[in-house]
Amino acid sequence: MKKLALVILAALALCSVSCKQVEMPFTHADSDVQITSMLMWNLPFKNLTADSPFDRKESVEATITQNAPDEVGEIVFAVPRNKRTYWDLTKVTLQATLFYDLYITPGLSGQYDLTLDDADQPRLELTVKSSRTGFEKKYKVWAYIKRTDD
Repeated sequence: MKKLALVILAALALCSVSCKQVEMPFTHADSDVQITSMLMWNLPFKNLTADSPFDRKESVEATITQNAPDEVGEIVFAVPRNKRTYWDLTKVTLQATLFYDLYITPGLSGQYDLTLDDADQPRLELTVKSSRTGFEKKYKVWAYIKRTDD
């Protein structure tokens, strides 16, 4: 009987603690639905000699233009001219940093072509969306080889 009373008492104690009202976590304002930083990685070429320059893993950080929340932003990767031999801009991988509870479509797994199409428009358009508020922000993503070595 004492064991039953202890079990009931313990259950009541746990219920009183676990029934506390849950606080809502931080929800983003419309201006927070954005990509904070982005990296582009080259894909090292396979089956080359050990001294080949194409065997290096290189990355470039993007310049991100954050326009008004309802306008399309722009993510531009500028590869220095002296590193152009390491890059094939038609086969790159991407990595992005986002705020909490945001996701990107299409997902960033796989290879991307970041060159411009025949009409000088970026081939890749990303959408960042908040899973809580449903607010979306669109970005056009492209890359180019700079004319300088810096």
